[in-house]
Amino acid sequence: MKKFRLGLLQLCLLSSVVAACAGSMTADGDQSGAGGAGGQENPDEAVGGQGGDLEGGRGVDQAAGAAPQSGGSDGGTPSDVASNDAAKPPAGAVASDDFESMTLGAITSARSGWYPTGKMGTISISDVQAHSGTQSLRFESRGDGHLWAGFKTAGLFPTQGYNMFGRVWVFAEKAAAATGGHRHGFFQMRGESPRWKGVDAAFTLRADGARVPSINYFSNPPWIDAAGNAVKSPPPYPAASWFCMEWQFDEPKGQIRFYRDGNASPWVVIDRKGGFCGCNASFDPWVFPQLEEVRLGIYDLEHQKGALAFFFDDFALGAERLGCE
Repeated sequence: MKKFRLGLLQLCLLSSVVAACAGSMTADGDQSGAGGAGGQENPDEAVGGQGGDLEGGRGVDQAAGAAPQSGGSDGGTPSDVASNDAAKPPAGAVASDDFESMTLGAITSARSGWYPTGKMGTISISDVQAHSGTQSLRFESRGDGHLWAGFKTAGLFPTQGYNMFGRVWVFAEKAAAATGGHRHGFFQMRGESPRWKGVDAAFTLRADGARVPSINYFSNPPWIDAAGNAVKSPPPYPAASWFCMEWQFDEPKGQIRFYRDGNASPWVVIDRKGGFCGCNASFDPWVFPQLEEVRLGIYDLEHQKGALAFFFDDFALGAERLGCE
C-alpha cells in the first residue's frame, strides 16, 4: 500500500537550530504539575526539540488517497513519499508507524514526522523489544515529569468534527507497581480549546492506581482537571509483555472510548463528562479541543515512585476501529 509520511520541513524553516538526529535526549529539570484530583501536566508547555525531518525512515505514514474527514479545516496536507512497511498496516488506517526504517539510537530532534517534548528521560529507537519486525519506540523516564514523542495531525482529520480511532502496542519494561496509586499515561491528543482562544486542552489515556485504564481532561486557564475511570473492573496491564491499547475520540458526540487487548466493550467510556473534577467548573461537560497533535510516551504524576520504561510499536490512526490484529 503506497503511503505518505507526515513531513516536518516547515519546522526546519521555523527553528533557529536544526540539530542532527544523533545524541542522547537527557534534558533536565522538567516537572509536571499534578493538578487537582485528575492530575495532569500543563498542556500550555511549549513543544521543544522540533528540528528538521532529518531521518530517512518511513515514519508516520498517510495512506495514499486518504482524504481528511469532513466537518472542519484539515490544517494542511502531509507530504513526502515513504515506503518500507515491516508490518502490514491495519485495514482502515490513515496513518501508521512500525518504527522499522528509523535509525537505532536516541531521538533528540524531529525524525520522520515525530518530535520529542518533555525533559524527564530518554527517547530512542530500540531493537531490544518489538511487537512486529525488530524495532520499536522506547521511552525511559527518571520519574519526575513527562516525556512525549508527538506529531501533527493536519491532513488526516479535521480540527473540529473529528471521529478519530487509534491503536498502539505497549510493552512495560519498567512498570508501575500494581498497588500504591502510581498514576501515569501513554497517549495524548491535544489542541486549542474552542471555548477559550489561545488556551490548549488535552485528553490523556492513562493508568491509575492498580495499573487500570483511566482518561484525564485538562485545560488551563480556567483550571479544569477532570478524569473518568473504568466502567468495569479490569485487570492491571501486564508487566514485561505486550498489550494493546485502542481509543476513539468522537468530537461531535462528545464521547471517548478506551479499549485494551481487543475487547468488544471499552473499559472506560466518557459521555460528555467524567466521574469527578478537581477544577473550577464542577462537572461541566468536557470541551473537546481542536485536533492538532497526538503523542505517545510517558507522563508521570507520582514523581517519587520511581522510573518507568515502555516500548511502543505498531501505532495507527484511522476513521474506524482498527483492532489489535
